[in-house]
Amino acid sequence: MGFSFYFSRRDEGGNRYDQLELDDPEEHERSHSTGTNSTAANNSQTESVIDIHKTYSPEPLPDPLHLTDQKKSEEELQGTGKKVYKFYQAQNELIDAMLAPVVPMKEEDVQRQDLKVNIAIYGTAAASILLFCLELAAALLSGSLAIFATMSDGFMDLLSSAIIISTKYFSRETETYRYPSGKGRFETVGIVVFGSLMTTLSLQLIIHSIGALLGTPEPPDLGLWSIALVVVAIVIKLTLFIYCRLVDNLTAQAMSEDHRNDLFLNAFGIILAFLGTKVNSMIDPIGAILIAIFILCSWSHVVLKHCRLIVGKSADPNFIKRLTYIAMTHDERILQVDTCKAYHAGSKVIVEVDIVLPPETTLQVSHDLGESLQNKLELLPKVERAYVHVDYESTHTPEHHRELWEQHS
Repeated sequence: MGFSFYFSRRDEGGNRYDQLELDDPEEHERSHSTGTNSTAANNSQTESVIDIHKTYSPEPLPDPLHLTDQKKSEEELQGTGKKVYKFYQAQNELIDAMLAPVVPMKEEDVQRQDLKVNIAIYGTAAASILLFCLELAAALLSGSLAIFATMSDGFMDLLSSAIIISTKYFSRETETYRYPSGKGRFETVGIVVFGSLMTTLSLQLIIHSIGALLGTPEPPDLGLWSIALVVVAIVIKLTLFIYCRLVDNLTAQAMSEDHRNDLFLNAFGIILAFLGTKVNSMIDPIGAILIAIFILCSWSHVVLKHCRLIVGKSADPNFIKRLTYIAMTHDERILQVDTCKAYHAGSKVIVEVDIVLPPETTLQVSHDLGESLQNKLELLPKVERAYVHVDYESTHTPEHHRELWEQHS
């Protein structure tokens, strides 16, 4: 959800802060966000040495725009409508996020996160082997097309685990000269490949089930053992879904979606197989078609979502607002944030920031200030790479817009 904030404040010296407008980038081209015109920036330059490695502090970011004054307390929101309450609650969270200190993840936190992800990946792989065996046994015992559909999904889960483990391994191998930007996007590619296989399998299931409908389908023989095997598979899938849902990682979240789908498919498959046994044999192949259509739709959505990440979809609007605020408050010599863009390159984002410094700023100070801002932005967990461009004015044609440059040349 995007917000627009408009501020007009004066500092202790009576200097006016220009309006800061942060619009939703999905509705507008990335607008030029005007930063802070401070007295210190207009005074004679103090050529202080900037330690480019000291880019973070446990203290919250400065609040020259008095964002905290815009927060609404619970008492102020009492009696407001549901939509108004949600709006101001989201605004409070956004302000807290913008003022939060930029600190790197502790080594133990990184290791703990990696451990959670590894448990999700390898636990899913081990469970996929067991689940495939259970569902295969249930399908062979019952002869149900609906359970065969869930079994085929289980086989693809087994294949997906192999793909995810392989891409995770390749993405962590470093080859500086062949892949200068790293192999982190292998993870997203693996999800796209797996999703494509799932959609292909769904089409094959639909064709096979239609063929069964055109003939005279045999009623499935759903016994107690088949039901018990599917119930065990559902319990295992539910446990995996809850765990993966709690892990904040792109791969784990994708697996949680798959486990959620499997929960629905297994429950739906056993119900339709039971109805095919007790009511009408035609229900079983119809159920297999419905299951295949569900798999096709859900994984087509996943593939489209991750293709957009590879292509370079814009980052979340609130995240871009935080990047703009970090750049604006990084140093008092920054007069303006001319442009701030962030777009996906796989699961993480590339950041491009154009800042304006006084024309008399020396090369040394410009370089060190820009590099320190770059290092600070790259501390954010979502950021893969940050680029900072330093300028001395903001009235020119926006950088890196070839079509605009050709018009003005």
